[in-house]
Amino acid sequence: ANVLGPDEHVQKSQRAHLVLFSPSGVLGFIVSSTDVLDAFLTGDFSSDQLLQKGRRVQRTSSKDIHALPLIPNPVVCLEAGDAILFQLSINSHNRASSHYPVYQKEHLYNSNPSWDFGPFRRLDHLIQETHLNISWFAHVFLDSGTYVFKDRTIQERFLIVTVKEANVGCDPRDVSFQPSSLFQLARHGVLKQQHLNLAPNWAAITGT
Repeated sequence: ANVLGPDEHVQKSQRAHLVLFSPSGVLGFIVSSTDVLDAFLTGDFSSDQLLQKGRRVQRTSSKDIHALPLIPNPVVCLEAGDAILFQLSINSHNRASSHYPVYQKEHLYNSNPSWDFGPFRRLDHLIQETHLNISWFAHVFLDSGTYVFKDRTIQERFLIVTVKEANVGCDPRDVSFQPSSLFQLARHGVLKQQHLNLAPNWAAITGT
């Protein structure tokens, strides 16, 4: 299979979510029908075609968010054990120009500093340092927290993943992917974290 991951020790996941890292952008894929899903998984649609399809549907039914299959730079709500299937775009002639997720360890939205992002480091190594060509990367998120990923080539494109604590579900009224507006970030509990840069102890320094 043309898929890397998920790790062997993961037995199964509750739900799978689809994200494209492509020249067209970082796009959360809302599964609106089995036909669209099949086309996505078999590669019958390019991201450009999906975007055009989404715009056509959006023009004809702008009030129906479920009609739009792709959300750029999204925030996604996961329950512990959910998986994301990333569609990658590897440039075999210039691998530094490939499109795939890179975890932003120092981003202030990240809320779990002890999270092991080894599979994403391995993905980066395999793409940049070997001749491996894959179309998909799968990862199961087991640890609660907020995690920020950016596109390897275009840093302004990103995905924000929020993972709920065990036995806590996402809002069933929402589709999984939402635009990363301040309103949606607040709804998902995404907050800037303070790095532990301790302030100087001025009393000790001045001797007062």
